[in-house]
Amino acid sequence: GCSDDQQCRDATNEDCKDETSLDCQCKSNYTRGLIVTCYEAHSDKAKHVYSVPIAQNGTPIPDPIWSHRFPTSVLTLRVDVDNIQQNAYIYHSTQHSIYKNPNYNYGNSTENLWTILSKGISSGVVSLAVDWVSHNIYWTDPTFKWIMVQSLSSSDTSMFRVLIQENLYRPHALALDPTDALLFWSDIGRFTTIEVSSLSGRNRKTIVLSNLLRTNGLAADHQGQRLYFADTERDTVETVTYDGTDRKILLAKSYSSLIDVAVYQDTLYVGDRSKLYVVNKTNGNAFGMEIGEDVYGYAGVAVFHDEVQPVTDRCQNYGCAHICLTELDGATCICKDGYHLNEDNKTCSFTSAYFHRALVFSNASRICILDITVLADFVFDPVCVLETTGTKYMAMDTDQRNMFIANDTAIYWTSVDNPKLQLLTEISGSISGMSWDGYDRDLYWAEDDTGTIYKTSIETREAQVFLEGLAKPRDVLILPHHRLVYWISERNGSTIESSNINGTHQQIVLQYNDSLKWTSLSYNPYKN
Repeated sequence: GCSDDQQCRDATNEDCKDETSLDCQCKSNYTRGLIVTCYEAHSDKAKHVYSVPIAQNGTPIPDPIWSHRFPTSVLTLRVDVDNIQQNAYIYHSTQHSIYKNPNYNYGNSTENLWTILSKGISSGVVSLAVDWVSHNIYWTDPTFKWIMVQSLSSSDTSMFRVLIQENLYRPHALALDPTDALLFWSDIGRFTTIEVSSLSGRNRKTIVLSNLLRTNGLAADHQGQRLYFADTERDTVETVTYDGTDRKILLAKSYSSLIDVAVYQDTLYVGDRSKLYVVNKTNGNAFGMEIGEDVYGYAGVAVFHDEVQPVTDRCQNYGCAHICLTELDGATCICKDGYHLNEDNKTCSFTSAYFHRALVFSNASRICILDITVLADFVFDPVCVLETTGTKYMAMDTDQRNMFIANDTAIYWTSVDNPKLQLLTEISGSISGMSWDGYDRDLYWAEDDTGTIYKTSIETREAQVFLEGLAKPRDVLILPHHRLVYWISERNGSTIESSNINGTHQQIVLQYNDSLKWTSLSYNPYKN
């Protein structure tokens, strides 16, 4: 039952209708959900994703919030809806997967209708958005630092590709305008930005680059040609035009956690940890609807409706073999990972083996490969591609997909796709480190007993002295784009030393004078 100083009329059990805020109670064994909806109680709290159904005439249907319950173990959820195909999609963080629910409607809350669309996604703040015109789904992955696209027109769940991965620090929020073929996203790094590109990732530019902290929700409004964004740390919902001008604050809620936003006609729907705000997108007038005590954590917000927009699907008869992306003036074909586009710009040919982004590791007798998405806590069986003898060091040429393998007497190289050891050069000393320079395409290695760092290449296969007279050098590391070489030495303690790529300006960078020793070197290009 509901009560609101006699403003709540015709209240029976959990059904109550009113123009103002309500105080509603659910009957025994039920738990309060959004507005006046009650759900069967569970022993622990649950997570929900929310969507707001809108009737064809533009008015909300009765009981206008659909909720889907997930168990406590679910940490983060995002949701989007394909209104034309009537499919719903969610990101499920504990399963590291995107799920699909066919034949979606606001009364459909049966969990077993969800099927896995894509897995191996990281557990960060992932956002997703559906291109309901050309039937593709896009999502961000802040751990792997990329934006992905997958075809929804194919039953082949491998029909995906990394669309954008250059100059991304931690992509978070995502929004599409399929009509104008635009892709928007936020990137949270030292300076948080909002960027825009075409749906194919082209014509990329930054449109908001100041006064942002943690932008976790984006919504694109084709009708008004404006972008709306929720900033969790600024506690605001703001708006700019598609080119980043005319910035306005529409909603400011102190001590809130505004984490997702959706737009329909003149209204914004903003998700909080405990409320769903309904906001006039023009003047910012808002009221909050309590979600309920059984709900906590992130909640995704989406709008679905019966309205059919007269939009032409340029991909419908375009004939792409793999993935078709809408452009403002047409369509373009791309291939799934591991394939390249042929000269006809429509068909695809096999480029490389199964692994395209992988961890390569070894013991003394085997070289094995593991899909990089294992970092998202999925179990993958490693593929051991080569048997070796006495392997001590490895290095990778990721551009040409070559591996370099060293034992006590020689260095070998092989293709990842056709593993077969070929002698690169013999070594006379005790190898103590190896690194590949992808810029000049040279291989460097250190010998601690001779105090020398050497280099060679696949073309020359001749060992050249790079630096000599060093104090037991090991763990050599090349920074190709900085034109620097680093290594560990034992000179009056344990030291990290460096030189330019031409061997000049040798210096000590860090030094331990006690019994502690540096053990290995690695470089983080994102933080320099």
